[in-house]
Amino acid sequence: RNMLSGEIAVSFFLIASCSAVKHQWMCLTNSCTKTGGKVQDIKTYYSPNPPVVGKPITLTMDGTLIEKVTDGKLYMEAYINNLPPFKENYGLCYIMASKLQTECPLQPGSVHYSYSTKIPSYIPMGNYSIIIHATDQTSNELFCLKVQCSI
Repeated sequence: RNMLSGEIAVSFFLIASCSAVKHQWMCLTNSCTKTGGKVQDIKTYYSPNPPVVGKPITLTMDGTLIEKVTDGKLYMEAYINNLPPFKENYGLCYIMASKLQTECPLQPGSVHYSYSTKIPSYIPMGNYSIIIHATDQTSNELFCLKVQCSI
């Protein structure tokens, strides 16, 4: 039921947000949400922690949705060494239905989402920056997360 979905976006977020067995990730996750974001108090948890390369990891996210959401967009930007290898946007309700089996409209209140993905066996060394930004049906910001990592 959380706004952050999209298999690719979440996979990039997971890969960039945690430690790998062969390399130590130095990561910092910050909110880039402007004042008035509709998803507040976002917290993320990982299991197992530290993750194991080649094995599944689960990201659990909690927060509070303060207004009803009937539609929207999820934007994803990923950079490796300041080069943009990936930029994409998704229909929020499409992603919610196809990846999370959650239908819009999303009702105000607590949101909880768990997503599992496999950590790739090879992760290139470099500086990673990932921005995940979601908006609602009127293009108002739901949330923004920025993850910066060095490996």
